[in-house]
Amino acid sequence: FDDDPGGLRLRHDRSGLLSSANSGPDSNSGHFSIVVNPAPHLDGSYTIFGEVVSGFDTMWAINKLTKPGTDRVTGSAIVTEAGCLDNC
Repeated sequence: FDDDPGGLRLRHDRSGLLSSANSGPDSNSGHFSIVVNPAPHLDGSYTIFGEVVSGFDTMWAINKLTKPGTDRVTGSAIVTEAGCLDNC
């Protein structure tokens, strides 16, 4: 499917943004992330589709599962409940 042009125009300029990227043409896979620091290198490539509005303590706890200075995860986090605020 096509990338969301509106989401691609947004800027990764603060903590708590929900962002996604696909793995390339015909890959049928991708990933999402919660931005914990400004990440301008993602602008125009990753689509912003939401924002954390509560539970920042949980966001920071999940972030601590990553080994400092790497992308290596040292634990796991499981989403047990999620919701939508408007227009679901």
